[in-house]
Order: sequence, then structure tokens, then C-alpha cells
Amino acid sequence: MKKTTVWLAAILLVLAGSHGAFSSEKESVESLRGAVPIEAESVQPHAMEQNTDKDTIKRSFPLNPPMIPHAIDDYEITMSNNPCLSCHEDPASGAKVISESHHLDRDAKRHEGSAARRYFCTQCHAPQAKVDPLLENRYKP
Repeated sequence: MKKTTVWLAAILLVLAGSHGAFSSEKESVESLRGAVPIEAESVQPHAMEQNTDKDTIKRSFPLNPPMIPHAIDDYEITMSNNPCLSCHEDPASGAKVISESHHLDRDAKRHEGSAARRYFCTQCHAPQAKVDPLLENRYKP
């Protein structure tokens, strides 16, 4: 009898606690997509205005790849062509030269040009845009 009472009390507690989980009331979830339903075709977002100030945007955290302080809309990086490197591997161009780490492969072997794993710049680096952040950066070193 005591065992049955304990089981019955446990079941009642579970049911009372899960009422909100099985409720038919819908909660409002705010999406970055806005009011566009998931099934709907996405529309390409408008191009953001490039931030071409001389000062680059401060890095969010240590070792964060720096952002690109110029427009790259016309840049097409392919296996045989990387327009970024025409300036960033030439010290005479005045552009910041890529760091030594970009010449090292995964076995720490140095290459004359950019190593294959660092060749596609936009894997890590993104262009700066004049936009408000979506979320507040609360990182503290």
C-alpha cells in the first residue's frame, strides 16, 4: 500500500510539472529571419555598406582573425587565383603582409607562398560592415 501511494504521488508530481511542456499555448520565438516562414524562399539580403575607415574594427577576442577593412565584392578566390595575396604577400604594396603562420602547413613545414590551409582568406577573415552588432559582446579576457 505504501509503495502504491509513493508511485501515485510521483506520477502526480510528474504530470503537474509537465503541464507547461504539453500545453497547447504557443510561445513566441523571435527569429533572425523575421516573420519569414521556414518553408518560404529566402531573399538575398541587401549588401551592407563597407566600413572603409583607416582604423580596423577591434578584435572581439585574442587570436581572432582581423576583419578586412576594404570591399572584396569583386574578389573571386579560386584554386589558381587569390587576389588578396597580390597585395598581402608583397611588402612593397603597403598592405599588411600576412603573418608567418599563414606560410606553415599542418606539419609546421614552411612554404614560400601561403600554405594550402590558409589560402582561402574568407574562411576566417570577413569584411567590415557598418552595422550594429546582433548581440552584445560580453567577452572578458
